[in-house]
Amino acid sequence: MPSTCRCQLRVSVAGKYCAETAAGGTNCTAKLLLIHVGPVAAVGPASRLPSVREWERLVEVRAQEAEARMNQLLADVRADGADASCIVVDGAPAEALATAAEVSEADLLVVGTHGLGAAKHFLLGSVAERVVRLATCNVLVTREGADETVAPRRILLATDFSAHAEIALRVAIEFAGQGGTVDIVHFWNLSPLVSSLIGSETEGSVIGALGEEMQSDVVERGAKLLSAHQRQGITLSFEAIRGKASIGIVQRQKNSEQPYDLVVTGSHGRRGIRRFFLGSVAETVVRNATCSALVVHQRPKAD
Repeated sequence: MPSTCRCQLRVSVAGKYCAETAAGGTNCTAKLLLIHVGPVAAVGPASRLPSVREWERLVEVRAQEAEARMNQLLADVRADGADASCIVVDGAPAEALATAAEVSEADLLVVGTHGLGAAKHFLLGSVAERVVRLATCNVLVTREGADETVAPRRILLATDFSAHAEIALRVAIEFAGQGGTVDIVHFWNLSPLVSSLIGSETEGSVIGALGEEMQSDVVERGAKLLSAHQRQGITLSFEAIRGKASIGIVQRQKNSEQPYDLVVTGSHGRRGIRRFFLGSVAETVVRNATCSALVVHQRPKAD
């Protein structure tokens, strides 16, 4: 998390709670850019559309109000020791936030989610989800109610052993910091094609043997992953679970006896129209996890 990062970061944040989360404590070494996105003026009833002069005045008043609130937030964040600045921009929230983060060359974009009900979510969509799809940098989606004064200490990470997942693991370790814990989980399953190729008389025993072999292989790969990323002062664990990752990762987070502070998942860095389809695991985590979620997009910068 920015409050525990050891390198200089540029962090774009949206909203008071997000700013508090990004700033964390006085040990923050990140450069924070606080962003408020309009539209700064809303159109009234169709029967009473404003004149051009009234519209310009309304825009000016709303912009001044937004700027005043942002300046107050900026003062609060700076009082916590953060190196921060702020901007007010007009536009569609998700698109404007993603653009601002890219223009400012942010390493991390922090956004909040209001936990919309199922009906509203279906009709309106989630700004946080759209930001995660559109942003080219890493995105931290915060949940109201979490303790924003401390860095995440228990982190859950889903891995598929890909290069993108390994980058996500490195980021998760940085977020955890000294004394933190990162639990790595890989979900696996046999292809439905396996059952169709095996006769019914031997299906149970053959599938059982294949499952044991796959479980053993995943555990071995997990052990190598742990060995490659062990760091003093950080606890890493690995578990192989048979099941669907997009469902299992959220269930694991919600059902854990010791609550997680953060769920981390990687993205495959798609571009163009494919950016609008995150992938089932990242999308499910952002939408359904009850703790904060981090979607890792970018590759670490070269040393």
